[in-house]
Amino acid sequence: MVQGRIRRTWWGSALCALAAICFALVSLVIVPPASSDSSVSQLNAVANAGEVSAQAGESVDYTPKLFQMLANNNRIDTYGDELRMDFVLRVAHNQVDPANPQQCATAVSSAEAKNRSCGLRLYFDFGADATGGTTPINYIDTLSPGKAGMFGAILWAYNNAQVYTIHSIITSGVYDFLNISVECDINYPNDVDPKVLGGVKMDQYVYAVVQKHNTGNGKWEWPGTPNNAASRQESDFLTNVAKNNPAYVYKGSCSGNDPSQCNGPISFIGWDGSPALWSGNQANWGLVTDYGLNLTGLSVPLWREGLAPPNSFFVFWANPADNNNPCSLNTSFYFQWLALKGGKDWVPVDDLTPQAQLVTGQQQQRSGASSANGQATAKAAVNLPKTLLRSNPELMGKQGPGGSLSPAQEATGAIDFAKAKDDQGLDGYFKLVTWPVTTDKDGNDAQCVAPGAMRDTYNPLSGGNEAGVTKTMSQDQINALVDKGWTIDTAYYKYSLPKPVAPVIDTPAENAIVVKHPTITGTGTPGHKVSLYAEDTQKPIDANDVDNADTRGRLVGTAIVGEDGTWSVVDNDNTIVEGSQRYHAWQTELASGYELTSPFSNIRTLKFAPSTIDSAAITVPHTKRTSNGELPTGSKVHISGTAAPATAGQNLTLYATHTVSAGGATTGVEKPVTGCSMTLASAGEQNWSCEIDPSFFLDEVAQGDTYIFTAQVTNPEDNSKVRSAGVYATLDMTSTQLAVDSKPAKGTVSGTARHLKTGLTADTGAKVTVTWPSNATESVTVGADGRWSFNIPEGLTQGEARITADDHPSELNDNNEAGWVTYSLAVSQPVPVLPMTGDRSHLIGLIFAVVGALLTIGIGMFVSIECFIRRGKAVDDS
Repeated sequence: MVQGRIRRTWWGSALCALAAICFALVSLVIVPPASSDSSVSQLNAVANAGEVSAQAGESVDYTPKLFQMLANNNRIDTYGDELRMDFVLRVAHNQVDPANPQQCATAVSSAEAKNRSCGLRLYFDFGADATGGTTPINYIDTLSPGKAGMFGAILWAYNNAQVYTIHSIITSGVYDFLNISVECDINYPNDVDPKVLGGVKMDQYVYAVVQKHNTGNGKWEWPGTPNNAASRQESDFLTNVAKNNPAYVYKGSCSGNDPSQCNGPISFIGWDGSPALWSGNQANWGLVTDYGLNLTGLSVPLWREGLAPPNSFFVFWANPADNNNPCSLNTSFYFQWLALKGGKDWVPVDDLTPQAQLVTGQQQQRSGASSANGQATAKAAVNLPKTLLRSNPELMGKQGPGGSLSPAQEATGAIDFAKAKDDQGLDGYFKLVTWPVTTDKDGNDAQCVAPGAMRDTYNPLSGGNEAGVTKTMSQDQINALVDKGWTIDTAYYKYSLPKPVAPVIDTPAENAIVVKHPTITGTGTPGHKVSLYAEDTQKPIDANDVDNADTRGRLVGTAIVGEDGTWSVVDNDNTIVEGSQRYHAWQTELASGYELTSPFSNIRTLKFAPSTIDSAAITVPHTKRTSNGELPTGSKVHISGTAAPATAGQNLTLYATHTVSAGGATTGVEKPVTGCSMTLASAGEQNWSCEIDPSFFLDEVAQGDTYIFTAQVTNPEDNSKVRSAGVYATLDMTSTQLAVDSKPAKGTVSGTARHLKTGLTADTGAKVTVTWPSNATESVTVGADGRWSFNIPEGLTQGEARITADDHPSELNDNNEAGWVTYSLAVSQPVPVLPMTGDRSHLIGLIFAVVGALLTIGIGMFVSIECFIRRGKAVDDS
């Protein structure tokens, strides 16, 4: 019988060869996960991490939106009112071209974006009452080649008209955040109620428009200049960036003996050349120090990056009272540099003014801040070590009254904002806030420090607030204190938005083998939205600028990071079957509503390849004589192979089909093999095996013992399947059926040897072995007719002969052994030297012996004795 022989059709062999080649190629890129168990547990951990959605692209809000008002002069007097604002405006990415924002942007890809993308225009109400028309604000380009850098910053410092500029564009996700400064003349109503201490609160109107308006006639036009507030409501193309930033307007001139006729002491924002700073104009608002400043005509013409030159900032205070009213004397003032940290917190600048600085010696009434020649007067303080007028006090940061210069304050009067930023980890935006110190004419401040409106207006830092803004204050306390002061100077040094931290892609492992729709998981900030992108081979990820939004690739899907800090996204749109794909992700902070996006995560490369599985190898148990020709107890059919699933968690099933070959065709019903289904816990090449009860096959012996075996791996995520090549195998687990003839030929033992399954087919070539009663053995080979026979050796008369058989030996060495069959011998053997033993030679001898007796008794006696001896010996031999 043939067991374990593997036969394949020519096409089966070809498929096997092809599968082997494919597997060899795939195995070159397989990098098994460091811990398959941990990978599976991580997948389970993020199963409910948050919402998962795939979409064609990130949703984009095209409405311009104020991200943050950095600073504005929210306290204005009608004598010298000017509009100043530094703010960050959020617009859709590529919506605004900084080279010419008042025209349509050109760097836009999608048709929808082109229809919506038409630069930026700013308008404001010159009359400041929202009843008249709006006025466009002109644009100064400080970023284009030839203008950016040192010259661009100086260009802005030279301005003195209705202008704005974009200092920088910070791309974050699907949005651009425009860092903008605005400077305009403004005309607040002069009929301000002077009895309102601290100024009359008035709304402000500065409009940002970022797209042309569809007029309905197929034309896209800029919105006009609406003539009333109702027509300037926020829409999908317009927003009022000053909506939540009102101004406190002070009456610029007042008279009379009633102190309630004045809103309080007044500071001064400056205008045109009043006072004349280093640029000759208003360099004290939105001063950019990113590139250094090349100032010709000064003793040091080149000021390095991060350094604001001397004569960049000033502070001026005056009390508008014209007589000896209570609290009419402005004797001195406080100032303090504050900076943004972490995007939302205002903190004192450690290297400049860790606490508010008191400047004393100012005793003046209301007048201008510059002389006729534009120089600062005694009523103004500037950042110079020696002022242009001897009576002008120094405005430099010191560590407490009478202390040494602050670390970022140079002796020349220059201020090193780069050092201040780097030493404290600041965002790069600075503003100077000042508060008045006011007394009666005789120096008595009892009325001026009374709690409530008097203190808030005349001496905001009295009553325990003399240190100004401190690190121990809450942001609400800081904001309230800043609101009581006047913000009059601002500066930048490489301002940046504090983006959220990047998420991390954890699984699958780098270069892991995956198929079709892999699940990518990672960690992030709970509540943030993670957006996963797959690289676009036409626009590959730029290794030098991985956060470039134009090369971010195809949006795979988004997920909200769960409370446990994990997220999971499935790439349902992947079309790669073989090859590699790179993924990266960013996360967007949703709580604020502005959708500030982090840098990109680590890049994870995945290899796409189908799962593979090799043909199975079958090891079959055999019958044993020690088990009476049956299978030993506990025998199993052992089947094993190798598989290379692309992902963990795929299912393997073994199938078997009884075969009947007819003209090359195979018939039979395939069914899964009981006890040979399993889940492959890890990805990559691995061995698998299973042990099957022989009854699965023996119960169907009537159908034959030849099977086709195939193994299949199924990916439960998408139900994709891969099959191994078929293996033809004969499962021979039965011994030869022996039959002994009941009437053998005389002097022989004979019988038949047939296959046990049917009892009909001769087991040609099987070996039949007999063990005689004397324990001597001999073997014969079964003939083509299934017959075998043994000649009984001479001298055997009776006893039990035991007969067994071994399968016909095959290439794979079948070793089924039959049990013993007993055959009883009953043979009469002649004894040659005794009478009646059945041997004729003994009879002739007897005749001659009788004749010899007649001749002589002696000779007869001799012969009789000799025969007796010989007979005894013969009996012993038998």
